[in-house]
Amino acid sequence: RAQGVRAVWIYLAMPEKGPSPEAITALVEQARRSGFHALDWSTVYDGVDIRTLQRSQWDFHRNAAGHQMIARRFHADLTTDAAFGVPFAGATVVPAGAPSERPRPQENR
Repeated sequence: RAQGVRAVWIYLAMPEKGPSPEAITALVEQARRSGFHALDWSTVYDGVDIRTLQRSQWDFHRNAAGHQMIARRFHADLTTDAAFGVPFAGATVVPAGAPSERPRPQENR
């Protein structure tokens, strides 16, 4: 905190049956009491058959579609949660390597 770094804790379960909502709430509250900015992503897979997000029948890790859902949620939080220091919702993100609209400082010649 002294260096201006914010510790973030994210609850994100595997795409299978996770703990009860009460247990998730308790985990999130414990993280907040411990000084973390806590995000509850327990609903990230809502509305989707979780079997379609598994790498295989026996491997519950997320496949590409599952990772895409996580990425969308992460982007939504980054662009709307004031704790991340985003100046306003809908901020434009310039991809790495893209030209900047900001003028470069003049070099001393």
